[in-house]
Amino acid sequence: ATALRHNQQFSQIMSGMKSAVAALDETVAADLIELALALARQAVRTHIDTHADAVVPVVREALNSMIGIAQHPRL
Repeated sequence: ATALRHNQQFSQIMSGMKSAVAALDETVAADLIELALALARQAVRTHIDTHADAVVPVVREALNSMIGIAQHPRL
């Protein structure tokens, strides 16, 4: 009976640990995504600061794609 009770307690502890690890994994993943986005933003800012002319083709391409979508709507 004692062994069965210990086994049940151990199972409950392990289940709680699995839940805690899963929650931690989600938190770490979200933090890593935030960090990656912050690094990407900084890299883009730095590139734009040093190569302001690099923005023009990107804006032009975005505008052309928006115009293309407006002229040829799709579902």
